[in-house]
Amino acid sequence: MLNAEDLTSFETSLDEDILKADYILRLAADPEAINHCLCETCLDKLIRSLEDRVDESQEMNRIYESELGKLEKQLERAVFNEDRSAEIESLELQLKELQQEEKNQVQELEKLHEDLAQIVVKDQE
Repeated sequence: MLNAEDLTSFETSLDEDILKADYILRLAADPEAINHCLCETCLDKLIRSLEDRVDESQEMNRIYESELGKLEKQLERAVFNEDRSAEIESLELQLKELQQEEKNQVQELEKLHEDLAQIVVKDQE
């Protein structure tokens, strides 16, 4: 038997609203199982409540979708930045190696200049 107290005893969460609607639909499917009908006012309230919950759920879904999109973009940027960081580290290492090679080449060039100067001095003697 369905009465107004049955409806008000439920919490107003979406799951419970769905359970209420399911209960009402099961009773409506078998009218002989109930002793009296659900009044129009109660049914209208239930429908408005369910519609409000659907609207709230849709709004929450939009918010979640928006936040998910933002998080996905942040993740893409983080991955891009991580890739860029690895690339920058690699380039910095290559730069250090090239700077060391340049330093070695300069030292070798200076040694060759010294050797050349010694050879020129010996030739002039």
